[in-house]
Amino acid sequence: MKNDTDFSRRRFLRSTGRVATAVAAVSTFVPTVLSAVPPGKTIRVGCIGLGTRGGDLIKAVINAPNVKVRAVCDVYGPHRQKGVERSQNPSVKAYVDYRELLADPNVDAVVIATPDHWHYQMVLDAVKARKDIYCEKGISRTLAEAKLMRDDREVPDTWSAIYDFEKLGRTVTFSGSTNTGQPTQPVEICGRDATLRFDNIAHDVTRFQILPEEHNARKDLPKGYAWGKSPKQPNHMVDWVNCIQTRGTPKCSTDEAYIETATFLMSLESYRKQRKVRWDA
Repeated sequence: MKNDTDFSRRRFLRSTGRVATAVAAVSTFVPTVLSAVPPGKTIRVGCIGLGTRGGDLIKAVINAPNVKVRAVCDVYGPHRQKGVERSQNPSVKAYVDYRELLADPNVDAVVIATPDHWHYQMVLDAVKARKDIYCEKGISRTLAEAKLMRDDREVPDTWSAIYDFEKLGRTVTFSGSTNTGQPTQPVEICGRDATLRFDNIAHDVTRFQILPEEHNARKDLPKGYAWGKSPKQPNHMVDWVNCIQTRGTPKCSTDEAYIETATFLMSLESYRKQRKVRWDA
């Protein structure tokens, strides 16, 4: 793509380096242009997209320290009303057009939880409006990728992919299914002598098991991890809020989002072409 749609990853990172941008899912740039928010100052947040995921995120927002929901936005009336009710702010403003929310000078930061094909444009518009950004995964790197996600309506019930990281000597197997009634599918890291099995992902992990292989006769392996026996880590939302205050880099930054997006789009390309694909950039 050329002209206005030719927005490269490098240029994107250069622009978003001016604000604290977090991408849920999972850094290399350090925001330095905006001054740090003074400790204790209330961060005024606008929530864009209040569907299933957005409705959950707004509850996380109101529980973050020094944060107040200043505005909500959704084109669907019942979702918008849900945002108003969950904001716990009787004076919250409700918008239909996200651009009007971005123009609100009383909004410092935004949480974007709209359908994927809106993420790219909304993030760029929020960058131009100099808002700090929390964007739900997956983020779109280019308009072509956003269009690909928008137009690909046929989604298999079960999705399996194998990723070979040759330079690291690692293989990652991913499998997801909408047919199971299980709320979560465990993450496993398989080694030669043992397997780590987690009960969730990222900051939601409450325990993991260490399962020795049959040939492993070691007696000194710990059994695993239980919640409360190590320092508690901030979740994505609290980490993002902390970075707004300190101008630090979120753990799930735009650089991490780029890697994640490239990875899952490779499996999508493999599915569409019915063959193995290689990363050639």
